[in-house]
Amino acid sequence: MPKLSISERKVRRQNDFNFIVGKLMEQGMASTDLTGGGACLYRADKIGECERKCAIGWLIPDELYKAEWDRTDQPAEVMKEILGVLGRLEDLTFYRAIQSELHDMWASVSDFKKGVKSGAESIARRYELELPDAVK
Repeated sequence: MPKLSISERKVRRQNDFNFIVGKLMEQGMASTDLTGGGACLYRADKIGECERKCAIGWLIPDELYKAEWDRTDQPAEVMKEILGVLGRLEDLTFYRAIQSELHDMWASVSDFKKGVKSGAESIARRYELELPDAVK
């Protein structure tokens, strides 16, 4: 996959950021294993009609998702694999921030949406992005 220009990367970052923040706010809770341990999962069981995915999980198309990604003891390597599959490996630091600050940090917090909003504000400042409508 060809490298993106700086402006193309910024547009992709903004689009992915808007999409992920919107989906996390809509879902309103972390994507965790409810059967024990509370581990964060790229895709977790639905609760009612609520589909639950972690931040990066929302970028993974159904046909590319691998269940073993949720059962790894090498999460950093899995993140690299996922970003490689998605053609976003060159932006690893940005997507690690997205995963950590929009989802993982808030997985056990009672007010998940407040945490996502806080994380979104931090990422928007650091990466010079517009704050998504979902958290304005």
